[in-house]
This record gives sequence, C-alpha cells and structure tokens, in this order.
Amino acid sequence: MEHKKRIGKGLLSFVLTLALVVGTLSGIVPGTSMVAKADGTHTHDGITFTEWTSTNSLPTTAGNYYLANDVTISSTWSVPSGTTNLCLNGHGITMTGSARVITIGSGKTLNLYDCDTSTTHHYTISDPAPNGAGLAVVNSSGDKAFTGGYITGGVTNSGYNNGSGACVRCDSGNFNMYGGTIIGNQENAGGSSGGGIASFGGCIRIYGGSVIGNYAVSAAGLYFNGGQHYIYGGEFKFNKAGDVGCANIQNTQILGGVFTNNYETGGYGVIISSATYGGNVIIKDNQTGDKIQNVAREGSGLKIVEPLTNTDPIGVFWKPGNIGTGKVFTSSERCGYGIYCDHC
Repeated sequence: MEHKKRIGKGLLSFVLTLALVVGTLSGIVPGTSMVAKADGTHTHDGITFTEWTSTNSLPTTAGNYYLANDVTISSTWSVPSGTTNLCLNGHGITMTGSARVITIGSGKTLNLYDCDTSTTHHYTISDPAPNGAGLAVVNSSGDKAFTGGYITGGVTNSGYNNGSGACVRCDSGNFNMYGGTIIGNQENAGGSSGGGIASFGGCIRIYGGSVIGNYAVSAAGLYFNGGQHYIYGGEFKFNKAGDVGCANIQNTQILGGVFTNNYETGGYGVIISSATYGGNVIIKDNQTGDKIQNVAREGSGLKIVEPLTNTDPIGVFWKPGNIGTGKVFTSSERCGYGIYCDHC
C-alpha cells in the first residue's frame, strides 16, 4: 500500500511521520508498500485518490476517493456501478437514519482502505454480556478504544433477510476490506442476519480491519449466504446476537483473523458453516450463556486446507445428533492441527 500525504512541519517531521506510518501499516496487505511525500497526493496500490470533502454525502460515480472529514448520512449509500476505492483516512461514516449504511449490488465493487491507523476513537458497550460483548456506541469518552477510520450507526428492522447486513450488504457484488472498523451497527428483526456484513451471492475478501460490537438477532458480525468468501485477516470481537454470536458463513476460506469475545444468548458462540481453515487463524474465548463455545458444526466435519500456524487451539462443538457422515477429526488430527472438541 502506497500512501502520499502533505506534511508541512519540516524535513525532520516528515521523516519521523514516514517511519511511523511505514511501521504501522507494513504487513496489512502482503507485497505492497507505502511512501509519504509532501506533494499533497494520496495513493494506494499505485492509484491516485481524490479528496472527498463533503460531510453529508458519499460518491455517486465510481472512482478513487479519500475522506477529508467525518461523513454523516441519513440514507443508504449505494455503491456506484464499476469499481470504487474508498480510503477512510482515519475518519468516520455515521448513519443517523434507520437504514443500513452501504449496499453493493451486482456489477459493483467496493475496496475499503484506511491509511490512518493512529487516530484514536473511543466507544462504550451498551448492555454488555458477561464477556463484554454488546452493541458498541462510538463517543468521545468511552472506556474502550480503537484506531483509524470507522463505519457505524446502521440500523435495519425488516425480517426475512431484507434486514440482513446493517452496515454492509453485498448482493452479487464485490467487497474487499483492507482496513477500517465496522462498529456499532444493529439488525433487529427476526429472519434476518448480519449486524456487520451480509452477503447474498457476493464475493467478500477481508484482509484487515475490524468488526467490533455489532448486534443482530442472528450472526451479529458476519452472514454469508451463497457466493464465495475469503478471510485472510482482521479482528472480530464483542459482537452479540440472540443466535450465532459472530459469524454464520458459508462457502468461506478462513486463512487468518482473530475471532474472540463474541457472545450469544442461546446456541453457539461462533458458528462457522461450510468453511475451510488454514494459516494464522485464532478462534477462542467466544461464549454462549455461561459456556465457552467456539466453532459449531451441524453435519460434515471441518476441512483443513493448509496447516494451521497458530498454536492456540480452535474449540469445536459438534451439535448432538447432527454429526452426519462427513469427516470427523480423530484425536491425532486434533493434536496435529491444534483442534479440540469443546464437549468431548
């Protein structure tokens, strides 16, 4: 990732700022680099971005934009046809109406970046669960903090999947998340899922960023139904639901990311459905009621597509009566890949 930004405090300030940002961002997207210059331009992956100065709207034509200010909107932003690259640049997008924040339809692609990972924002958790999970509220004096840009305030109240995806809904489009935080969005209707990100036949790729403190009746963080999806990194925590605390995801490769401290009141702490695993993925300390429950399966077993490199085990809960005829891990396989059964 290459980032160029105006610096007006002399050569020493420029060098120190450059060193700080390089150290902070290196490794977010393998094989990319970042450079800061004082010519006022802003680029990612060799693409020059245009400053977006509006405080109450988002682009209506595809292009490459970075936010110059926080943006407040009252109706859903429909990503334009074509490819839109958006860098949050440390700023927030806040929905004030009762609507989802972003919709990505067929023939549309949104690449989400955030070059500022040093600006600190605060939040509180309303009605926290025993492990701290719940709906986050971004404010200036919260007891918890995150850094960089964010998207918040999405609210959906429609059932039967119409309300799925309170923050981002991808309908046969493409969403690539390299940075930013999806926080404090809520899906309130039964029959819908996904307080953070929902996909129906789309393609989601998550390389970095965070999904924090979202609420849903089911699957507070992620809901993927159809399409193809990949998780290479990112942090998913403090999401709370009535059923499936963090993620109900199908057709997904999970090759990285940290899933922790998610909560739901009945069922499973985190359910990963029709997913394959590998790499540096951590799934632990998720909770349902007063029990620690992490990955749940209803039918065929879990598939490892490459060795798991993290030493933390992944707890697996096999739903009683639904083991099916698929692959079930033996003791030696659990030991070899760091997988254990929560309820064996």
